[in-house]
Amino acid sequence: MTTKIGKLATDMSEIKDNISALKTDVEVIKSNYAKKEDVVSSANKIILWVAGVVIFSQVVPATPKIIEAIGKLVG
Repeated sequence: MTTKIGKLATDMSEIKDNISALKTDVEVIKSNYAKKEDVVSSANKIILWVAGVVIFSQVVPATPKIIEAIGKLVG
């Protein structure tokens, strides 16, 4: 009986060590991986970048005409 209790105590100690290691691993995972807010922020940045590129691609070909129109207004 004493041997069984000793083995249970050893097993319990190992279980506590494993749980401690798991807690550490979970904390590392939580600190290193993207959260929902990070993903949403990145998605918003990508959407703004794409919208900016679309607008820019529409303005660049029209720039000579815009400059010409401003020149007629000023001159």
